[in-house]
Amino acid sequence: MKAWDSELEEGEGEEGGEKETSNGTAQDRKGDIMKDTQGHLQKVQKLIYAAKLNADLKSVDEDKDRLFAKLDDEVKAKEDLQVSIKEMEREKSSLQTEAETYSDQVQKLQQKLQIMTEMYQENELKLHR
Repeated sequence: MKAWDSELEEGEGEEGGEKETSNGTAQDRKGDIMKDTQGHLQKVQKLIYAAKLNADLKSVDEDKDRLFAKLDDEVKAKEDLQVSIKEMEREKSSLQTEAETYSDQVQKLQQKLQIMTEMYQENELKLHR
């Protein structure tokens, strides 16, 4: 931007010097003015374009930062879920072991009940005789 500003100042200085020293026609001056105007217009357009690019760059940087923050959140959530999965797998294993133990106890108690029921029926038959 400073380079463009200095070019503008140099151009203005040259214009003033040319006007004082040149004895050209009105059309020459008009042509010079048109060239200067176009040059200034191009410089302004370049500045506008640079400003738009700068704004776009800032926007892209903000989007990038937002995405990286979201990615960090997702990574943390994934790690938390993996820890939870491991804990649940341990708990599942423990519960399966307990279930097997209780199943064995249930079978033993059912056998015991069956034996006691048979003994009760035998005793009842003996009493009725």
